[in-house]
Amino acid sequence: MDKKIYTNKENKSQILEAVDEIANPIIKTLTPKGGNVVIRNNNGSIEITNDGYKTISSMAFKDTIKQAVLELIRPASIKTNDIAGDGTSTTVLYAKTNIHEGFKLIDDGKNAMDVCSNLDIISESLCNEIKKQKKEVKTDDDIFHIANTSSSNNKEIANNVLKAVKISGTDGMIFLETNNTPETEISGEVGFLIEEGMFSQHLANQKGKFTAMYQDIPVLITDKRLYYEDEVVSILEGAEKIGYTKLVIIAQDFIGQIPNMLLSSHLDPKVNMNILMVKAKDENTISDLSTYLNCKVVSEKRGSIKGKITNEDYGIAKKVYSDPKKTIISSKNEGAPVPLQLRIKAIREQIEKTSGQEKKDFEKRLACLTNGITTIKVGAHTTGELQEKISRYEDAINATRNAMREGYVIGGGICIYNAFKSLKMQNKGIPDGFERLLYSLSTASLKQIAENCDIHYKTLLEKAKEKVGYNAVTEKFEDLIKSGIIEPLNVPIMTIQNSISVAKTILSSNYMILEDVEEDKQTKTQ
Repeated sequence: MDKKIYTNKENKSQILEAVDEIANPIIKTLTPKGGNVVIRNNNGSIEITNDGYKTISSMAFKDTIKQAVLELIRPASIKTNDIAGDGTSTTVLYAKTNIHEGFKLIDDGKNAMDVCSNLDIISESLCNEIKKQKKEVKTDDDIFHIANTSSSNNKEIANNVLKAVKISGTDGMIFLETNNTPETEISGEVGFLIEEGMFSQHLANQKGKFTAMYQDIPVLITDKRLYYEDEVVSILEGAEKIGYTKLVIIAQDFIGQIPNMLLSSHLDPKVNMNILMVKAKDENTISDLSTYLNCKVVSEKRGSIKGKITNEDYGIAKKVYSDPKKTIISSKNEGAPVPLQLRIKAIREQIEKTSGQEKKDFEKRLACLTNGITTIKVGAHTTGELQEKISRYEDAINATRNAMREGYVIGGGICIYNAFKSLKMQNKGIPDGFERLLYSLSTASLKQIAENCDIHYKTLLEKAKEKVGYNAVTEKFEDLIKSGIIEPLNVPIMTIQNSISVAKTILSSNYMILEDVEEDKQTKTQ
C-alpha cells in the first residue's frame, strides 16, 4: 500500500478534529454525574461503561490521520492507568487542552520546539507543587474515600475494597472473580500463590469437594520434570525415613508413568503416604517459594537425584490448600528469615524501576512473599452490570493500593489548580508567554466538572480560589478533603506528565507518513 506524506501545518484542523473526537466521549464520563458509553466489543457483545480506559481501548477509525492521532494518545492515557491506577480520562482531557493551546502558541509565532521545551518546564513545576500537597493514608476512612471516588461513588464497592485491602495489606494481591450469584463475596488466604491447581482431582481429600487441605506438611520443591521412577522412589523413601506420612511435591512437570505411580501411592492405604502433586513451570515461582519456605530447590543441576535426597531438601508448610485452579502454601516461619527479607527488598526495587506488565509481575511475586491473596467474587444480576462492576472494582483497587504507597491529594480538579495558584504567587515556574496554556491546563478539570454536572463554571472557579470544590454526589460546594473527594498522588502527576508527553509528540512533528486515505478507502471498497 502506498503511503502519503502529510504536513501537520496543512492538516492541523484534521489533527484537532481527531483529538476532539477521541476526547469528547471519554471526558464526558468524568465525575459521578458523567454519562456512560455504550461499546460493542469484538465478540459482538454490548458493554456499558463510564471507564475511560475501556472507552479509549475500544476506539478505532477508518480515517488514517484520526487513527494515527488515536495511536499517539491511547498509550499515554493507558500508561497513566497502569502506573497510577486511575486517571485515563483526565490524561485525555489534559492532552486535548495542551494540544489545542500548543497550536495556538505556534500560530502566534512561537517555535514548536520552544513550545515543547517550555511544556517540560510547566510539567516539572506543576508536579513539584502537587507533591507539596501530599497527605499520607492513615485511616480506614482514607482508604474508603479513595476507593469511593475512584469507583464513581459506589459505596458497596468502596466498602468491599476496604475489606480486601485490610486483609491483603499494602503488598498483598487482590483477585477479581465472577460469582455465580448476584451477591459479592470476599475471601482471604495468607500464603504463597501458585497459579496451578492439584495435578489430579483424585488427590482431593476434602469430602464432596475437589480440594485438598493439609496442615504442617513437608514440601519438596524441584525444578526438574520428574520422569524417572528411581528419582521419585528416592523422594518417597527420603520422606518415609524421616517419618513423614504426607508430602507435597512441587515440580516443573510430572510426565511418563510418574503421575500414576504417585497417585497409586496416594490412594493405596498400605503405603501410608498422602501425596499432593503441583506443577510450577516458572523458575521465579520455584525460586521464590523455596525462599519463602526457607528450604532448598532440588535442582536439575544435580543431575540424577537417585539416593541424594536429604532432610534439608524438605521444607515444612503450616498449611497447604489446593483446588483445580490454584494452590496456596503458608509458611511456618516466624517473621521473615534474612534470605526472604533480601528477596523482598530486591523485588521492591524492581517494582520502582519497571512499568506495565513487568511491574505487575513483580508486584504479584511480592504479594506471594508478603501478605498473601484476597479474592473478591463479584456478583451481579446481568452480564452488563457484572462487567461494569468489575471495571469499577479494578479502578478502586488500583487507586487505593497506589495511594497507600505514594500518598493522596485533594480531588475534584482542585489539586492542579492549587499548584497553578502557588506558582503564580511565587512568580516562578511559568515560562514567559505560557501563562494562558498553564491556566487552561490547571482549570481544564474544573471546566469539565462544571459541564458534566450542569453547574456554573465561574461559580466553581470562585469557590476553587477558596480551596472549596464541588461534590457531584451531594450537589454542594464543600471542603473536598473532609468530604473524602481524594485521589492518589500519582494520578495528577501522571496525567500531567503523560498528557504533556503526547502533546509534545504531536506539536513537534512537522510531518506524518501514513497510508493514503483515498487509496485506503478504495482498497476497502473493492
